Amino acid sequence: MTDSYSRACTEVLVLLKYYLKDDDYNKIPKDVIAFYEKNKDINYQYEVNSNVPLEEQEISEKANAIIINIFRDYFATETQKEKLENILINNDKIIEERKREKYNLDNLFKNNKTEEQIQEDQQSENVQMIEYKEENVFGKILNKIRTILDKLQKKIIKK
Repeated sequence: MTDSYSRACTEVLVLLKYYLKDDDYNKIPKDVIAFYEKNKDINYQYEVNSNVPLEEQEISEKANAIIINIFRDYFATETQKEKLENILINNDKIIEERKREKYNLDNLFKNNKTEEQIQEDQQSENVQMIEYKEENVFGKILNKIRTILDKLQKKIIKK
């Protein structure tokens, strides 16, 4: 396993233990938890900032992806699974479109840009990266997980 994946496993385990109630945590199969335990980075200390909501916690993209998969596999309704699948498909389309633009054959041979144009392009790319990060699709999904789990707990308490 790579270091970044091991760190992601550590982050996921900490977040699950911090944000999920025992009943919800137990919905995740023990072999899945054991896999993340086996592959976590024992030297990496990830701490949850209790003053920051879940969707604003700083976690790696790989940890986000793992949490999304856990949500999809063990907590999501069919409608939520469908919405999640659509989000992932749209994200893949955006990534592919950016690759096509970047590696377009017409653009490969048009490398006659001045230094100022190159700097402007880099600045606009940085702005686009910030704008994409503000959307925080994964944060929204994580917030949705928390809302669903709270509703489930309220239903269980009523029974």
